Amino acid sequence: MKRVVTAFGILAILVYAQGFEEVDIAELGIDELAGSVSFLDYNGDGRIDFWAGYAYLNDGEGNFTKLETSKWGGGEIVCWGDYNNDGYPDALTCRTVWIDTTPRKDTCFILLYENSGPPDYVLVDVSEDVGLGFPILDRDLNDPAWLDYDADGLLDFYYSSYEFVPLNSEEDYPYWSGHEDYLFHNTGSGFEDASEAAGIREGGTDTLCARGVSVGDYDSDGDVDIFVSVYRLQPNILWRNNGNGTFTNVAEEAGVMGIFSEDYYGHNIGAAWGDYNNDGYLDLFTPITHHPTYPGDYTSHLWANDGPPEWGFTDHFAESGMNNSEIGSAPVWTDYDNDGDLDLYWLNLYGSPGKQGWLYRNDGDNQFTDVTLKVGIKTWGSKSYVLWVDINQDGKMDVYAPYSYSGETHKVFFINTAERGHWLQLDFEGRESNRSGIGTRVWAYCGDLMVIREAAPSNGNGYGSMFIARQHLGLADHEMIDSLIIRWPRGRIDRIRSLAADHLIGMVEGPPSAPARLTYSWLGGDSYYFAWIPSPERDVAGYRLWQRFGSADPWHIIADAIPACSTRYTVMLEPPLAEVSITAYDYCEEDAESPHSPVATGVEEDPFAPSGLNFEVGSFSRIIPCRFSLPTISDVSLEIYDPAGRRVRVLASGQYHAGTHELRWPGTDEEGRALGSGVYFVRLVVDGEKAIARKTILR
Repeated sequence: MKRVVTAFGILAILVYAQGFEEVDIAELGIDELAGSVSFLDYNGDGRIDFWAGYAYLNDGEGNFTKLETSKWGGGEIVCWGDYNNDGYPDALTCRTVWIDTTPRKDTCFILLYENSGPPDYVLVDVSEDVGLGFPILDRDLNDPAWLDYDADGLLDFYYSSYEFVPLNSEEDYPYWSGHEDYLFHNTGSGFEDASEAAGIREGGTDTLCARGVSVGDYDSDGDVDIFVSVYRLQPNILWRNNGNGTFTNVAEEAGVMGIFSEDYYGHNIGAAWGDYNNDGYLDLFTPITHHPTYPGDYTSHLWANDGPPEWGFTDHFAESGMNNSEIGSAPVWTDYDNDGDLDLYWLNLYGSPGKQGWLYRNDGDNQFTDVTLKVGIKTWGSKSYVLWVDINQDGKMDVYAPYSYSGETHKVFFINTAERGHWLQLDFEGRESNRSGIGTRVWAYCGDLMVIREAAPSNGNGYGSMFIARQHLGLADHEMIDSLIIRWPRGRIDRIRSLAADHLIGMVEGPPSAPARLTYSWLGGDSYYFAWIPSPERDVAGYRLWQRFGSADPWHIIADAIPACSTRYTVMLEPPLAEVSITAYDYCEEDAESPHSPVATGVEEDPFAPSGLNFEVGSFSRIIPCRFSLPTISDVSLEIYDPAGRRVRVLASGQYHAGTHELRWPGTDEEGRALGSGVYFVRLVVDGEKAIARKTILR
């Protein structure tokens, strides 16, 4: 427990016990910051690494080792994405050269560093090779964001442009002169400037002082939209994606331009998308920058998405219980307590009420409570951003929150130590869509709780990249997810039923297939991370993990009903780990065969091949008729299985006489409870011969 030698030391110890414990990054192995801090899985091992000019590789418990070969060539704010779909994240940034002339001319260069992958993971400057790296004169590029705006499976990017700053303020040049933003399209062989063709230079937007870029599908139509925070008392921009490669600014119609007061709008540095009220639509928070007595927008905005058909926004900040600040910035939505709704962190850069940050707990009904001091992450002093991430993979969100106070710089994590609710963490790997999974949306249904997340490339705070591909979902007291729906950027929908909480799962786009190779690594404590490479030989319905302690011992299931579209999974096991194996099942079995080799499939024949049984299952309306014919008296079982392989209903078990029989299933389990929508399996066994039918229930 860290002791704080101040008048507030005893209080600090008390609140640490309630939530977070402060740890200096040096204690975790991080000794040098040489670039914009980011969190990402830099080397593809399933662990979230720390990056700041070098990659610091995570051992799974939140301890880091510097990868010397990963040092970059320099730049400013960094945004990560796999532009060439090779499986390793690449760095997008820019470099600004200030030429000492009058008026000052800022020359910018957009830079792209490609991650070379194993063994050295070198960041190679490929800017000129892909059509970037040329000088952009008289510009102050600010915030980059990856996105696939045309859903072609390749990452494009948007770059905001701030303002022209003259060397001599008395020069006859507008001090608040903004410039056009940039949209570059990925052609597969390089990047082309698509700004004009996409329409992002229209309607006077090319003279605005843009800051943070926040990407999200606010109108739920499947393509990404862009909110641009604008400074210098100018209106914000909301680019609605028209679905044909073009955008339209709808900020005025949607009501997110900001308040027009005394002939001016506001100063906005950044914004954050997130569904804070769990209604299934992305909401928007924008902290305001407003000096007392100055004109323009004077309040922060908690804009709730009204949904269809207009897709406008209603501001609830005044009733939220949150306080205004003079220089609000760097908002982040995060579910720090895993209670199923998004909480909000943002900070004041300077001015009233002092340099500080706030963590507001979401209490529902548009109400928030300041818990910063209570949970132990209150700091005084200047900071420009915070980054929330689960660095030790325990399912609880930690926070990197550097700050300066009394002339000293504190580079610290606050580790989330309190008992929290259940959770789920997901990694996305696109195949037809972009490999990073940027733009993927997920819905999780647990009883009366519905949670959505969307993998976005930037937090849009204007000071640093927030993108972490891994999505964290708090689930409150729910131990199971009833239904998980994944919408990939190119439109594919995957649905998973009956998924256990408290796991990290890697999801892969496309038809699931049998595993070809199983690997695992120890994450520390009793947590193990398993990964497998699918084989395209045949489709499967799901996976099971097994272990045994000796070659003569029986195999035991250690994880069941793993989603078929996954390739990674975490399991809690007592070390040391014994011999492990994975099997794929093609249909739902009551008792799966155990593996006979390090990788087995569990099913030796195609269960859906034609059988000699006369078996017919009708379509679902209110009742599903199941008919079968017997030539002689026979032993019969007729059972229903859910997608996780669990038997949910027995319709028949015993001897039946010769002839045609019809049994009617109303879509309920043994207790008479209606089963949810999804695919179910009807299995008939007659004197040992099997027949299987798939049926879909839609409610």
